Amino acid sequence: MRRLLFTPKIDDETQRHKLFRTRCMINQQIFYLIIDSDSCDNIIGKETTIKLGLNIEKHLEPYTICWIKEVPKVTLTERCKVYFSIGKYRDGVYCDVVDMNAC
Repeated sequence: MRRLLFTPKIDDETQRHKLFRTRCMINQQIFYLIIDSDSCDNIIGKETTIKLGLNIEKHLEPYTICWIKEVPKVTLTERCKVYFSIGKYRDGVYCDVVDMNAC
């Protein structure tokens, strides 16, 4: 009976739950980019928006987030549109502006 209930652990070696870190160049400046496959939020750092000269606007529906228990909740009240291209494909996405430092 124990053998029937025992499920062997299978190691997941895929990149599905990993952080992807890379660098990108925008307006002749190098930026570090982090893509979190578990996250569904489009977020950009406030310092990055300042360096890129992006237009920040008031968020239509402000909300709060909390990533880590020790960090107090952060209220998102601003957003900006970030334009990007991958090959010939060009698009823009709204990102919520957060005053953060990711290491």
